[in-house]
Amino acid sequence: MNEILLNDEIGYWGISSQSIISQLSEMKGDVTVKISSPGGEVFQGIEIFNALKDYDKGQIHIIITSLAASMASYIALAGDTIKVYDNAVFMIHNAWSGVWGDHRDMRKSADILEGLSSLLAKKYISTTGKSKDEVHSMMDEETYLYGDEILLHGFCDEVISTNDDVDKNEAVAFSKEKFKSCSKNMTDNFNKDEFVQSAAKLNKDGIFAKVQDIDVTKDEVLKNKVADDAKQQQRDLQIALLEREVI
Repeated sequence: MNEILLNDEIGYWGISSQSIISQLSEMKGDVTVKISSPGGEVFQGIEIFNALKDYDKGQIHIIITSLAASMASYIALAGDTIKVYDNAVFMIHNAWSGVWGDHRDMRKSADILEGLSSLLAKKYISTTGKSKDEVHSMMDEETYLYGDEILLHGFCDEVISTNDDVDKNEAVAFSKEKFKSCSKNMTDNFNKDEFVQSAAKLNKDGIFAKVQDIDVTKDEVLKNKVADDAKQQQRDLQIALLEREVI
């Protein structure tokens, strides 16, 4: 039986995308991925999601055993089937990072984060059939779903009964503490250059939602200045990404 345990924070300090890719490369047939994670680094998470979606030697079966929060909730939706235990918690929210710098750094980082949130939202929308406004509202509120609520909102196919009497408030409180700890680790391990370069790589690969529709050279961007602030910020971000050496 092929089984992958995603039972830690997502990132090089926890479970890295390379470790998942390496495991998948050695497997044949269906794979069961058991998730118990508060989330973690968004770009590593996207690579894990893509690796699971690209697996062509069998089906991917996701089982959320206790917690799929933040980036782990996005990874969970890569499965051909998605099951959750009735005492598990599922959380979605907007992408965030520990950014520092002047107003230009903040503006560029905000555009990247908005693009990443849009990228995550697209999968939440396509999986659940919810409207764009409803999903973005849930992400804005940092929404926690418990047990049957995960199925009710369309984020899974089946709920596994445990006959457990864990209270929702207790389960969510525990999940919030796990996410809080994960957030601190992400802040401690945040690298601004890697953050921007990873966004540039996604842009180069045609994945990054915020700037993927802008297919221009640096010179063309500089020649086509616009007055509208929102469009100008988007073009400034594109220039910044084009100037970076993509790793």
